[in-house]
Amino acid sequence: MVEAVSHRLAQLQNPDGGWGPRAGVHSVTETTALALLAVDGSSPGVAADHANRAAGWLVTRQEPDGSWPVAKHLPGPSWMTSLAVLALASRDSSRGEALAGARWLARQRARRVSWLARLLHRLERSDESAPEPVSLDYRLSGWPWLPGTFGWVEPTAYALLALKTLRSELQPAQVRERIRDGEALLWDRMCRGGGWNYGNPRIFGQDLWPYPDTTAWALIALQDSRSAELAESLEVLRATAGESGSTMALSLGILALQLHGTEVGDMRTALASRLEPSAPDPDVRSLALASLALDHAAVPFLIPPDA
Repeated sequence: MVEAVSHRLAQLQNPDGGWGPRAGVHSVTETTALALLAVDGSSPGVAADHANRAAGWLVTRQEPDGSWPVAKHLPGPSWMTSLAVLALASRDSSRGEALAGARWLARQRARRVSWLARLLHRLERSDESAPEPVSLDYRLSGWPWLPGTFGWVEPTAYALLALKTLRSELQPAQVRERIRDGEALLWDRMCRGGGWNYGNPRIFGQDLWPYPDTTAWALIALQDSRSAELAESLEVLRATAGESGSTMALSLGILALQLHGTEVGDMRTALASRLEPSAPDPDVRSLALASLALDHAAVPFLIPPDA
């Protein structure tokens, strides 16, 4: 099944070496990076040429500051840098580009809400008993989708994973401080009862619900944590990923749960049934993640031990 899915993925590769979100769409960094991770880990007969062309696409799209844009026609640094770093980090020929991207990530900080803005908001509130619009620790920054904007769960998880993967080759003090801040943001944004929404755990005093995709990425980034608080989130992920009709959510659920030592055989069986040859192709991102999730022999996104 892994080889069959990888073959389907390879057929969707664009002539320029990258992948778009769907067949016939311009190549973008996110889907190219995820597809590279998938074909790089597949059988040699499928992987070599497609992986080399994808790696070449990513290397030539890197910005001078080490970041990656969304796509060629959308220049400028973006959150997709983290995925490009992960895709290139395991390849000796592109290790230097991956490290340059990781150094750029270590320098980035999301924009915080200033103390003056928070004070003005309090002064403008007509009802002092009304709950705050959001409940967040404003001292934390994490990572944004685009530089200079507010930090969110998913880009923070991506950046943490990239920095943890390469931290032994980066400036220790700077990287450890950024990792601590990013982890603190994820803990601060965790929903009541476990799991993660996209950015806020509650709004105007009302608890928000977790989503399987964001919960999975947060758990992948926190795979080296031994906190008992993760137990609830793992249960939430197993329930929501299994119930979801999304191939991407189910694939991410498998990838996250196996990193935390949870048995996922039944989930792999369910995922394989969604990818029968007669089933319509999902989007490229989902197909790449499914290929990674179905591989019994590999453990994608495994963070190396901290020296």
